[in-house]
Amino acid sequence: MYIAPIGVANAANPRAAYDEAIAFAAGHQESYGLEAAGVTAAAVAAAFVPGKTIEGVVETVLGLAKDGTRDAIAEIADVANRLRGSGAEHAEICDAFHAAIAPFSVMGDDVNHMPEKVGRLTDAYRPSRLQAIEELPLALGFCLLNQGNFRTSIEDGINSGRDTDSIGVMAGAILGALHGEAVIDEADLAQLNSANRLDLMNSADAFAATASKIIAADRAAARAREEAFAQLNLA
Repeated sequence: MYIAPIGVANAANPRAAYDEAIAFAAGHQESYGLEAAGVTAAAVAAAFVPGKTIEGVVETVLGLAKDGTRDAIAEIADVANRLRGSGAEHAEICDAFHAAIAPFSVMGDDVNHMPEKVGRLTDAYRPSRLQAIEELPLALGFCLLNQGNFRTSIEDGINSGRDTDSIGVMAGAILGALHGEAVIDEADLAQLNSANRLDLMNSADAFAATASKIIAADRAAARAREEAFAQLNLA
């Protein structure tokens, strides 16, 4: 979930966000955990494309994601699209999402770190081309289910069980990029600032300024490459 800033620094360029996130996270992630980092960053970057919808974001990441991660996102997206507007209760939706993600996740409900689990063999965190972390597909599922509604998607995610902080953060990062700061309720912002003893907008503005410099430098480098390429004699 902390990979989202790479999506911002590559705004509107999901392929670049995917590639950079994979390179950035490779030092401490592997396999489908690493893949999820790349796809999360790509989703945030895709959300910056003008006129993009949440459906378009999911379509973009399905074009980039690989192996179990892609299959898990596709399965959850199918469930979300089927249940959207059906009047299904939250518990029913969560059950359907968890059933859809089950073939791809080795964790399931066994998420608590307990002393008796020390030394116990598990497939969790082992490399696999068939598995996926749960959080990203579920976050995208709730975003689709709620047609990109920012607050509802976050609430549904954090009330869905299991690794809910990550699900909520991923949904919020993607939809925040899609909608911008105007989607954040003023009362919610005030409560968050008070509880965390900081000014989130000041922090966001500082980060946005840094991201703008990175984007400007990337664009300048791209122009320089194009100019150099134009001078090549390819005859």
